[in-house]
Amino acid sequence: MNIIEQYLLDMRLDEVDKSSLKKIPNKELVNMHYRTHQLHSLHKKKHPINRSYLKFLIKTHDTIVKEMLDRNINHNSPLR
Repeated sequence: MNIIEQYLLDMRLDEVDKSSLKKIPNKELVNMHYRTHQLHSLHKKKHPINRSYLKFLIKTHDTIVKEMLDRNINHNSPLR
C-alpha cells in the first residue's frame, strides 16, 4: 500500500456516501473535494496507485461533486 492508498483510508473516504455527505457543512464538503484533487495530483506526479484505488478516488470525487451541485456549490474542476 502506498502513501495515497493509506491516506484514502486514513481520511475515511471509504465511508463517503450520499447520506453521509448530506450531514456535513458546506465548508467540509468543499474541503473533502479539494482533498480528492490533492490525492489525484499526487497519483499523477509521484505516487501512482493501483487501478481499484484510482476508481475509488474518482467515484468518491463524483459523489462529492453531486452533493456540491445539489447544494448549488460551484464545481469547475474535473479530475484529469
